[in-house]
Amino acid sequence: MRLIIKASALIPVKKVVHRKGKTHVQTYHVRPPEEKLVSGLGISEFKLPPPPTYPATAGGRTRQKLDEIAKSFEHKFTALFEEIEGLRQRVDSDPSGKVIEQLGRAEYRLQALKAYYSEQLMDALAAEDGPVLGHPFFDKRNLGETEIPPFPEDQRNRTLKGFEFVCDLVSPKALEYFSVSIRPRTPEESPHQREGAIYVTPEDFPSTVAHELGHVLHDLIPGANERILEWYHRRTADSSPTWITTESWPGYQANPDHFFHPYVGRIYTRRVNGVIHEFLGREVLSMGIEALYENPVAFARKDPDHFDLVISLLRGEAS
Repeated sequence: MRLIIKASALIPVKKVVHRKGKTHVQTYHVRPPEEKLVSGLGISEFKLPPPPTYPATAGGRTRQKLDEIAKSFEHKFTALFEEIEGLRQRVDSDPSGKVIEQLGRAEYRLQALKAYYSEQLMDALAAEDGPVLGHPFFDKRNLGETEIPPFPEDQRNRTLKGFEFVCDLVSPKALEYFSVSIRPRTPEESPHQREGAIYVTPEDFPSTVAHELGHVLHDLIPGANERILEWYHRRTADSSPTWITTESWPGYQANPDHFFHPYVGRIYTRRVNGVIHEFLGREVLSMGIEALYENPVAFARKDPDHFDLVISLLRGEAS
């Protein structure tokens, strides 16, 4: 299961138009001027203070880069948010329609600024000696007598974007080569990973693809499972397993700790020869990689301990 990212609801804005002696009311829908959020973090990166110092580690250096970028953009976002809010308050009192046009241009500038900001963050996250050499194999899937063909080439953009993002994160020191089989999932299934292959659809977000690839990396990066288990036990030493139910998931057992999302602490169980076995920490790397894609600054400031572990593993840094 991936972390559910909720799309911002569109805000209806009414415009009064006078034409040929008649009054018409037209409704436009624009996006709210919100900071980019990750579900589970529930907070903007700009509302979380950066730390006073950074450790001399791959994670610490990466967090410092991200914070410097965020600081350079914060005043630009603040000014645009204030401009958009001011224009919204003036829309109803402007029958000429000029304000709604100004609002549209401001919204466009905001989207462009977000795109440029995201590009800068992605550059800061990339491994300096990367990317790792990787190759995605788009495979067919056999379901009994039914065969599902691989994704058509013109429907692979989102999947490839998620795959390329993960390859950029990984240093050759962590992994010499990264290949994975990408197979179509059915509408009844959630995105998932099994035996080194990921099961998604062309419509799944790149962050979802990155999440599922995190499960593959968990098993491929040498020593990753041992380090994650050690970290997981340290973080959950004072917590007890809890049954968690959400709107997007009927229920799962987890050690919630103080993770940015309780799903990080999910406990998987499997019955083998009548004995139930627990699998811990299986969402630590995947949820971390997804958060790196969606909002790396908020992730780094909300849980630097988790952030540093993820970056350390992806860079092949010794524990």
